[in-house]
Amino acid sequence: MYRGEIEHVFAVPGTGLVLMLTKVEGLPREGMDVLVAGKRHQIKAVATNSTDGQPVSNRSCLTLEPTDPYGAIVLAELNIPKEELPGLWVTEMGAEDV
Repeated sequence: MYRGEIEHVFAVPGTGLVLMLTKVEGLPREGMDVLVAGKRHQIKAVATNSTDGQPVSNRSCLTLEPTDPYGAIVLAELNIPKEELPGLWVTEMGAEDV
């Protein structure tokens, strides 16, 4: 099961909304259905980290010290103001959510 807490959000014109996540559990994948604020969305793209090339990392890119697992995903759009997203959780949608 994939999930993570939204830490930062920014838009990339022509691409979508990038959600920088922390406290990540599991691995995201392109096309995965997720819930954000109780609404279904699909992951459009999964970013890889420059430190290790993985979608989820657990080392600081500057100090290489352990950190909470982090990573980024791209969603096409959200109908929630960007300012309200930090602190919300992204959770993989399971059969019980359908």
